[in-house]
Amino acid sequence: MVKKIRRPLALFLALVMCLSMVNFTALANETAGHEHNKDGWTCTQAEPVKTLSCEKEEHKHTDACYTPGESVLVCTDESEEHEHGEACYAPGEPVLACEKTAHAHTDECYTVTEGEWTC
Repeated sequence: MVKKIRRPLALFLALVMCLSMVNFTALANETAGHEHNKDGWTCTQAEPVKTLSCEKEEHKHTDACYTPGESVLVCTDESEEHEHGEACYAPGEPVLACEKTAHAHTDECYTVTEGEWTC
């Protein structure tokens, strides 16, 4: 009678040992936004932090950055009796007088640090 029980008992124990190695929590249905780390704790990650790493100053050229250019003679009257007056000249192209470089901060100007995990 002992021999008849030995084989089924050995198979049962082998099955129990194999099943004890399976992580049944991995088979559990996870809901959205609910995660566990390897120890079973719920963990959350803080938002990433953007830090300005660009050394350039942000600057956009405005009208204040330009000075009027030299007037341009637009008069076509070349007679000897004609004297050129203010009406004979048109304003020239504005000249950039600003010493700053135009720069707008983009994503390349920032360093992104991943948020820390809290468990």
